[in-house]
Amino acid sequence: MKKAITTRRSERSYDGKPLTAEDENKLMAYIEEDENLTGIMGSKIKIHLVKNFENGSGRIGTYGVVKNAPAFVVAVCENKADAMLDLGYVFEKLVLYLETIGLSTCWLGGTFKGGDIQVPVGEDEFIPIISPVGYSSKRKTLIDRTFRKFAKSDDRLDFDQLFFYRDFKNSVPKGVMRNVLESVRLAPSASNKQPWRVVVTEQGRVHFYIERTPDYGKGRLAYDIQMVDMGIALSHYEIGRGRTEFFIEDPGLDKLSEYSSYVISVK
Repeated sequence: MKKAITTRRSERSYDGKPLTAEDENKLMAYIEEDENLTGIMGSKIKIHLVKNFENGSGRIGTYGVVKNAPAFVVAVCENKADAMLDLGYVFEKLVLYLETIGLSTCWLGGTFKGGDIQVPVGEDEFIPIISPVGYSSKRKTLIDRTFRKFAKSDDRLDFDQLFFYRDFKNSVPKGVMRNVLESVRLAPSASNKQPWRVVVTEQGRVHFYIERTPDYGKGRLAYDIQMVDMGIALSHYEIGRGRTEFFIEDPGLDKLSEYSSYVISVK
């Protein structure tokens, strides 16, 4: 999983070949395990595998963003802040697992036609995220290259813009968990906004804050996608660090800006 953090890339161009029986069985075994679907805050994220048939109602539309994907994994959950955090945490672990078995993926938040997706959705649930799953095409489409450039997918903020020591005024000293935090820096996020800010303390506690992009997603998405990003960052931290304990206890630090707020801590 640590290696997958460094090797995985969002793939929008696929070769169209169906999943092998072995790979499909591995995927199904993963999403049928409750532990893999339960997030930090206790929300259970439902994951469905939908095969993208060429004909009939099973085909999922992605407005041309994704080409030749043989299947999709579809997330279903409630539209609550805790569930959004857990969605990011659970779904990112899934796509990293799929990377380890040779399957490509791409987070899709707003570029799919929800009405095309035939999976069970409860009264208080919705479909916030899907991902194509399959085998990457060696030949990338123009739209694939354009999306990567537009989303700045290969760019990341500098380490010292994201991670701090004791408070938001000091940089993390060399040798203090920098390898673990680098795993967080590599986490994907919507439009590559990287809304997480992390403060490391001398007591071995790490505090995660969200630095929101003003008005981001409003009018386009009906859920808090930057809280989903926080869940993704937390999954990367846990994978990089190993066994961890999450807890909520605001340390009362002076905030980085008017757009930042405390989310969760780790020890």
